[in-house]
Amino acid sequence: MKLTTKLPAIFFLFGVLMTGIVGGMILKGVDTLQVTMLSVLVMLCSLMAFNIARRIMVSESQSLHSDDPLILRDIQHHAIETITTGIVVTDARQTNQPIIYVNKAFETLSGLKANDVIGRSIDVLHGEEYWPNVSASIVSDEHGQPKFYINSVEDNAARIEAELELFSAKETRDELLRGMKLASNAGGICNWSLDINSGELTWDKAMFQLYGVSGDKPLTYEDWRTSIHPEDVEYAEKEVGAALEANTLFNAEFRIIHGFTGEVRWIKAAGDVYHNPSSEQYTLFGINLDITDERILQKKLEQESKTALQASEAKSRFLATMSHEIRTPMNGVIGMIDLLRESELTKEQLRMTTTIRDSSFSLLEIINDVLDFSKIESGQMALEYRDTDLLSVIEKTLEVLSVTAQTKGVTLHIHHDFRLPKRIKLDSVRIRQVLLNLVGNAIKFSNTPDPIPYQKPSQKASVIVSTEYIEDSASLRISVSDMGIGMTKSQIDKLFKPFTQADNSTTRKFGGTGLGLSITKSFVEMMKGQISATSQPDIGSEFTITIPLHRCATDDTLLGHYDFHEFTFVLMIENEEIYQTCEHVLSQCLPKTMTREMPTAIDNTDHIIIVTLNEPFKRHDQTFKNIVLDTEPSDLAGYLSSQLYFLGVKPLNPSEMITAISVLCGFESPDYINAENASVGSLADDLEDNDIDKDGIVILCAEDQPTNRLVLERQLSNLGYRFEMTKNGVEALNKWKSGRYPVVLTDCHMPEMDGFELVEEIRAREAEQHHKTLIIAVTANALLGEADSCKQAGMDDYITKPVELKKLRTVLATNIRNSGVNAVAANAVAATAETDLFTEPSVNDSSSTPPLPIAPIETNLIDFEHLRGVIGTDDKKMIEAVLSIFWESLMSDLALLDKAVADKNDEQIGVLAHGIKGSAASSGALSLSECFKEMEACKSDLARVTSILAEVKVMIGGIETVLIKETDITFHSDFEI
Repeated sequence: MKLTTKLPAIFFLFGVLMTGIVGGMILKGVDTLQVTMLSVLVMLCSLMAFNIARRIMVSESQSLHSDDPLILRDIQHHAIETITTGIVVTDARQTNQPIIYVNKAFETLSGLKANDVIGRSIDVLHGEEYWPNVSASIVSDEHGQPKFYINSVEDNAARIEAELELFSAKETRDELLRGMKLASNAGGICNWSLDINSGELTWDKAMFQLYGVSGDKPLTYEDWRTSIHPEDVEYAEKEVGAALEANTLFNAEFRIIHGFTGEVRWIKAAGDVYHNPSSEQYTLFGINLDITDERILQKKLEQESKTALQASEAKSRFLATMSHEIRTPMNGVIGMIDLLRESELTKEQLRMTTTIRDSSFSLLEIINDVLDFSKIESGQMALEYRDTDLLSVIEKTLEVLSVTAQTKGVTLHIHHDFRLPKRIKLDSVRIRQVLLNLVGNAIKFSNTPDPIPYQKPSQKASVIVSTEYIEDSASLRISVSDMGIGMTKSQIDKLFKPFTQADNSTTRKFGGTGLGLSITKSFVEMMKGQISATSQPDIGSEFTITIPLHRCATDDTLLGHYDFHEFTFVLMIENEEIYQTCEHVLSQCLPKTMTREMPTAIDNTDHIIIVTLNEPFKRHDQTFKNIVLDTEPSDLAGYLSSQLYFLGVKPLNPSEMITAISVLCGFESPDYINAENASVGSLADDLEDNDIDKDGIVILCAEDQPTNRLVLERQLSNLGYRFEMTKNGVEALNKWKSGRYPVVLTDCHMPEMDGFELVEEIRAREAEQHHKTLIIAVTANALLGEADSCKQAGMDDYITKPVELKKLRTVLATNIRNSGVNAVAANAVAATAETDLFTEPSVNDSSSTPPLPIAPIETNLIDFEHLRGVIGTDDKKMIEAVLSIFWESLMSDLALLDKAVADKNDEQIGVLAHGIKGSAASSGALSLSECFKEMEACKSDLARVTSILAEVKVMIGGIETVLIKETDITFHSDFEI
């Protein structure tokens, strides 16, 4: 260590020593003069020592500069070379001021080496791509003239880049803010924020306008709360509180009361909570939207939707009601026609009754189409998937259409894919309806001339129904192709639209509602499938539906249990269409050989099956197993012997062909065929009922409509059943309590007590008595779910009006067998035989009575000729039955009319007069009908109504006299004539 660094410590120690000495002397009482002298001596010594130290320090300093001159230069060079600022030194004494020095920092910043720039002008730096910040200083000589320029160069690229990014971010932010402001203004978005801690509320200008609040004072949470509709305050605060508590988004819709106008506005509010962790400040930011117009529109749409739904329901109810009202008289028409066809008729009469019956069912078909379309349109149609034998559905459907096809000269063919499982899950009813529509159209539009009555058409056409299993998509394809009139592309585009047909002329020529294909398309789409059509004019059309294949628990196919690989099939069939149908069936059986000619060499005749048309194959020396395809109706059908089997071909059913070859090949016995036929027969419409003890069964009938009661009486009499009629559920229940009625037939909709209420009462009482009555509903209502309603109400079965005689026989026979009614009925009849409470109506006499002539009468109160024209018969019993019903109805309505006149109820008077007017005209009482027509017209004039009513009662007295004279009816009047 140098001396200069030690001197302060030496002086400090010397001062302390001298101070201690002087202090000690004073304490010991040394003379003051001596102390003073000593102090002066110390000060002199100190001054001398300080002077010596100063000289030493100066000497050391001078020694530093004189002894080591390179140290300063090293320090300066090190500093210049290590700083981050670039240094460029130029010589100011020369004209071009050349560079004489650059440091490493400059080389790094500029990318130039010192050797490249030293000696060159500083202009060499111009044009370099970097961002320098240059500052210069001048070094002058002793005369003040510039000697050197020292230039400091700094790289500002990072700063410039940061400034550019900051500027760009600012522009982006400003653009976003302008966009947000524009969006807010365009979308009516109002912005707000709420300081949770202080309750201070901040609104933008739009918020003040939205709420109708003046912006001249600070806002708080309470200002927002008081603006909300009183009924919505609790809800809005609850939503805000939930968002704050869970620190989640806030969404709510509520009403406010505008501060200026007082009107109620709907607000949609949304917000989010922001937490500043540094200041522990919570802020709720959000927006408001005025959704009043949307709410008004939504309410209007809801009302319109409700109105549309009500209209749709009203339409459905109207159609169902109209169906019910139409089916009621149609029940009488078809029922009477069926009964009439059972009587002795000439061929001409039989033809006319057949035409009437077919026309009636055509009308019902139109009604059903309209109802189905209405159900589909209103979304009331539902599918019911069940295990279904598809091939059986197709065969039975074509069997129904075969008569129509035969009349048109059209042959029907089925090409079935036996890879399909025998049973799959389908809505069999809807599939059958689809097939009826498609095949029915194919037959209708087949290109054949209109046949002359009772003559076969000269030109032949065919309709082919094909099925195919699509393995890749696990779907079912059904195609219906025809040789019909065909369609153009523009006509195809019109298909599947309701109430339209491909060509307007087809409606006039072929008829129809134009709903069939539209309904078919709807059914297919409900099954998640597709329907398409291809066609060429005058060549034909093909309709194809593709639906998903839903398998059942069992996946068996019809050919799964048979092995025909050792058999040879010989198809001796010249008719190419029938041959192709047979070939399509038999080729899938995978036989040993299939040929159209007899083999020359025959090893085993048992393994040869010959298929011929109309006539068996004969060879004297050999006997072969033969399937004969019969093109004409014949009594020879089915299994005849171990060598012979007859099949019909109108159409040829693939299932029957498989059955035939399986029996002839020895895989099935003839008993199998009988069992199959028995099974099918049990479901047939013409099921025989000869095994039922009808004398031991009394059927209780509840029906309010007089015509339907008459039809049902005739039908039950024709079938040989005993019965008793009632007009409503109350009468039926009272009679049922006697225990004599094991079977009840009831209409579903009746006054006082309908069929549903009746069955409910019966089932409730039966629960106590431990026995069950067979109850069958008779309904004309076509509303969706009517059948299910009958089942759920406790009914055993149901019949839809119009009730056909064959259908009534089938339903009664099937249910009576299944329920074991015979034994119950016998006991009931035996118990009541002595009292004989049952009196069979006179109409039960089902013997054929020849028409009796009616004697001419002088009065015109009853026009019997007009009546015979209305009911279409001269049968006296029929005429008397109609007049009897008319008289009972007239008496009932007159009692109501008297009450309506007494109550001065002009609307009821009009309704009753209108009803009697129609029934009187239908019954031949034309003069009486005219009186009630006049009463209907002046229903509000009570004086005139009273006068007409008096005339009517006099006229009714005369009618009663005529009827007593001309008929065997006993009349009872409940009012004074």
